[in-house]
Amino acid sequence: MSWITKLNETDVLLLEQLIDSDFNFKSCSERSGVSYFLLKNKISDLRTRVSKYKKKSEFKEYLDFLVYEDAVIASIADVLYKKHLKELDGK
Repeated sequence: MSWITKLNETDVLLLEQLIDSDFNFKSCSERSGVSYFLLKNKISDLRTRVSKYKKKSEFKEYLDFLVYEDAVIASIADVLYKKHLKELDGK
């Protein structure tokens, strides 16, 4: 699953505002009425969440490859992936 499908409506709106302001944070801040520092924090949060989504899918793809190559059985790969997700979510 692509990271972009995990974005919520607020994330998409933020990205649209950044695109409309040519990725200029100061301009985006002025247009949206959100302070520059709050905008930077929102972008930082979004970057962190997107990074997690990417890590999840890369690891899943690697496990799928190992199963395909008969290096790991599917049930073990499933357990490893679930454990990986728990670790990423801090649970």
